[in-house]
Amino acid sequence: MSTTRTTNERVRSPGPPRVTETRTLRVAIYCRKSVADRNGTDFGSIDAQREAIQAFVLSQRGEGWVALPARYDDDGCSGSNTDRPAFQRILGDVKEGHVDVIAVYKIDRLSRSLTDFARLIDFFEEHNVTFVAVTQQFNTATSMGRLTLNILMSFAEFERQVISERTADKMLATRKRGKWTGGPVPLGYDLRDKRLVVNRAEATNVRLAFETFVETGSLVRTLEALTARGCKTRRGKPLSRAVLVTLLRSPLYCGGMRAGDEIVKAEHEAIVDPDIWQRAQEILDGNKRAQREKRPSEALLAGLISCGKCGAAMSPTHTRRRGRLYNYYQCGTTDKRGAAACPGGRVPAGPIEQIVVDRIRAIGQDPELVEATVEAARVQLDQERAEADRRLADLLTRQEELVSRRRVALDGLTANGSDQRATHEALGALTAEMERVEAELRDAQDHTHALTGAEVREDEIRSALASFSELWDELFPRERARLVSRLVEEVTYDPATDEVEIRFRPEGFALVAGRQA
Repeated sequence: MSTTRTTNERVRSPGPPRVTETRTLRVAIYCRKSVADRNGTDFGSIDAQREAIQAFVLSQRGEGWVALPARYDDDGCSGSNTDRPAFQRILGDVKEGHVDVIAVYKIDRLSRSLTDFARLIDFFEEHNVTFVAVTQQFNTATSMGRLTLNILMSFAEFERQVISERTADKMLATRKRGKWTGGPVPLGYDLRDKRLVVNRAEATNVRLAFETFVETGSLVRTLEALTARGCKTRRGKPLSRAVLVTLLRSPLYCGGMRAGDEIVKAEHEAIVDPDIWQRAQEILDGNKRAQREKRPSEALLAGLISCGKCGAAMSPTHTRRRGRLYNYYQCGTTDKRGAAACPGGRVPAGPIEQIVVDRIRAIGQDPELVEATVEAARVQLDQERAEADRRLADLLTRQEELVSRRRVALDGLTANGSDQRATHEALGALTAEMERVEAELRDAQDHTHALTGAEVREDEIRSALASFSELWDELFPRERARLVSRLVEEVTYDPATDEVEIRFRPEGFALVAGRQA
């Protein structure tokens, strides 16, 4: 038996239509072109991009889209990175909340790097900004839209890499034919009709550089000779060691050109004879091998000695004459810019190192330094005591925390519905941690007790410093260099007076004396 239920319903008359308010969306139009557009007439130009984007924004006015009046145009900027003026401005406006939508002509106008693009999309989402490419419609709110976006970006990056590879291949092929492919014009040449032409005045200095270097084998003397002639870089700066090495290494000066791993004959005129250039390479290669043979870690004063004239650091170096090795410390300014920049020059390593070693050996006979060492040892002892007290307090706090956590875990074993297995595992971990902390605590207590009874005795330190000479004689060269770096703060060599000033580290002597005592 079926029943029918009737209900009384009131029929409502339709009211006035509901009005939905459309939110205004501020659209930032971004345009980019890799090569600066001078005529602005081709379709890929900045103006053409802006015209297409503005038409699209106008078609979306029903959705509340309004183009911002500010122009974000990067003309002549690569899309391989984000270091672009207008692009950085638009990112700043996004951060400040002035932009709702970013519109570009194509995705690759924004970026050609898949990694950069992924970060940008996350950045836009973080600031609730929508990204639109007007000629490549997709919706980043859907998984399919994101897939489409990633595919398009992958192709954009692939296109950039292909273009880069093709450009590199074309440049290599051009260089193999001996033609100039661009870059800074080297000293001694001018660029005319995309070809290198000898600059006669500068070429004289280039020849002088090669001839002096081949004759002396010294970069410093070559720099001095060039500086005396007033030779400078194309930018008017004094020549440096690095600039000189680059000049001497360049095959351009002997009429060659690097094309990958080989040197090919170039179409420009040579400045120096190929035999002279080859001799310079042999000398440079020999110096390089000698540098590799050098062991600066064993140089006693490496990183400690400085020039008393200009304040620059003096680095260990050496020369080899008639099979014999001579070690020096050379002023950094002289090394880079020649003696005209600083007369510091270089000082033989043996004598100046011996001065420092003799001063260290006699340290026990210097009342002032012994007193300073004793004071430094007392300060160090006080610091160790304070650190030991802090360590002990931290371990005690940690022990109390573990005891409390273990008590809670034990209570959990008797609780109904508890995970017995998980609780047992937690108890095991806590017990192991407590045993480790207790072992550290015992060591910390012993260390604190030992420090409490410790004292700094001047006679013991004096005795330890007096026996330092015996310790020194037992050390290997590398150990001696390491020890000197702990004992000496700075060594200053004055080339004008040939005097050596040594500033010691009393705390270093306190440490050594403490170990010996």
